[in-house]
Amino acid sequence: MEENKHKPPSRERYEKRNPVWSVRMPKEWIETLELQLKFNGQSRRDFLGVALKKQTFNDEKIKVTWHKEGYDQGNKEGYEKGYNEGYNKGMNDWTIWVYCWRCGKTINIKPNSDDHKKLIDQTQGHLSHSICPQ
Repeated sequence: MEENKHKPPSRERYEKRNPVWSVRMPKEWIETLELQLKFNGQSRRDFLGVALKKQTFNDEKIKVTWHKEGYDQGNKEGYEKGYNEGYNKGMNDWTIWVYCWRCGKTINIKPNSDDHKKLIDQTQGHLSHSICPQ
């Protein structure tokens, strides 16, 4: 047998003032309602309050929320696109690469990596500027 859990008096007053109310409706209506609530940034309670004219529709809050979400999304997409384009340009313009002696494909060498140190050791004393006298 289940025992009733003790509820504090404040909880009992809250539940008495705000009883649970439910309704059955077609699934399509529920999906439409949920989409509308998400679009407007409202809770079900806020939606009913506006419908019953017990509270006002806060369109300024929605405008600020939409602006912030749009700004954040645009900033994120712009950063990713700019980062990727800059990274690719840097790789194409400034990368050090050599051919693999086994397969013949290129190996991109990152600065200060082990491969970079090997390359410096191997070429030391063999490379010079094209304008330097011999």
